Amino acid sequence: MITALSVLATVAHADDGARVAVGFARQGDSGMPGLGTGASIGSEEYRASAEFPISSTESRRWSVGLEYGYTHFDYDSVASRNRDLHRIEFPVRVVIDDDEWQLDGLIAPGIATSSNIFKDFLNKGSHEDLYLSGRVEARRPHGKTTWLAGVAYDRSFGDERLYPIAGILIEPGPDVALRIAYPDSAMVWKPSDRYVLSGRVLPAGFEWRVVQDDLSSEFVYRTEGIRSQLTLSHGLWRQLWVDLFVAYEFERRHEFATDGNQPLVSDVDNEWLVGLGFSVGAPFAGVR
Repeated sequence: MITALSVLATVAHADDGARVAVGFARQGDSGMPGLGTGASIGSEEYRASAEFPISSTESRRWSVGLEYGYTHFDYDSVASRNRDLHRIEFPVRVVIDDDEWQLDGLIAPGIATSSNIFKDFLNKGSHEDLYLSGRVEARRPHGKTTWLAGVAYDRSFGDERLYPIAGILIEPGPDVALRIAYPDSAMVWKPSDRYVLSGRVLPAGFEWRVVQDDLSSEFVYRTEGIRSQLTLSHGLWRQLWVDLFVAYEFERRHEFATDGNQPLVSDVDNEWLVGLGFSVGAPFAGVR
């Protein structure tokens, strides 16, 4: 999904109010067996996101947002310098309700590139750094179960592609919600007004254009993987929350290049991430 890489994002969200979040996560060193003995990679992720409602009626809600992500890859025994990669998106979302159906649509133009281009994008950037993500999901409630189907276009599988969405939402109680769907499943449990526990399994890949520091060559950096994550959100004061995050990534693969622009391709060992974030806004309003 469009927010698949967000370390902070629980599957809970506030449909009727603004939400702002920032956070950090660290992933331990992981072996890269395709690049030789001792080759490994570690990473740090920084995220900031905001969503603001701009129009709301009984049957239609519009919101706009901003999402920024910075990823630092740190290598050992790999013929490449460490990489600093940036991503920024500008999502626009609309939710349309009638008596029998709900339509949830989102479109998000974005920029994804290496640090040397991002910091001087107006002079060094190009159309190759631009991308577009989108999602449309139709839902039909039936008692405590909601059937859903849709289509999405984004980079969460490691390159830009169109893929289907299908599954169900189940709300067995007022404070419990489950999403059983392809490719993004989730759960939320709200044991009290001050605690929310959320879990998620989702594709966690992406793609950036990387330009070498001397601007003489470029390549595409692709990552693939599946992330299972668990987030505990604790209400500190009014609408201020602290989010504690742990995740496990598997089925990982990286494609990038050496400093001399020679291709590097390797599976990456499974590894844990841990993170911390803060958010302002109600963190629980069902499963999206």
